[in-house]
Amino acid sequence: MINKKTDTIVIRILHASILHFGKKHYKNVKVRDIAKSCKISSSLLYYHFKNKEQLLIESYSLLIESRTSVIKNITFKKLTLVLLSIFLENPMYANSINELLSKKPNISVEINDILKKQIHRCSDINIDTYTAYKVALVSLFAHPIIMRNLNEAVFDNQSLYDVYSNILK
Repeated sequence: MINKKTDTIVIRILHASILHFGKKHYKNVKVRDIAKSCKISSSLLYYHFKNKEQLLIESYSLLIESRTSVIKNITFKKLTLVLLSIFLENPMYANSINELLSKKPNISVEINDILKKQIHRCSDINIDTYTAYKVALVSLFAHPIIMRNLNEAVFDNQSLYDVYSNILK
């Protein structure tokens, strides 16, 4: 059972992780910097999270959940826009997740679970077509134009809109 103090520490760690992973690539984020941002020791951070990989995945999940939880009737289009907004505001997330997926394929199960949970909330999706929708969302990580923009950390909203329009056709 998690007590209120522990829960507060975990949330602080996840929020600090969002800031760090949003600005820096995964390989450049240091756990001690996240701990320092929270004014806690690295050992306390590791007490709650086994590694940096878990921090990235759980902070990404929190970021999506916090955005989608306020939308009453979420549709696939709204979910896609939420994910796009996350990547626009935190440009290194997609790049970091994509790299982590290429180096550690087992992470795809956790990422898929995050996406699956959100897709199941969409009111306009037939569960039989879940895989097609998941592929569209995963393509947010890997589409070359998006990845090029993430590497440059420069976003042209129109080009991103065009990319997603093509993805969602």
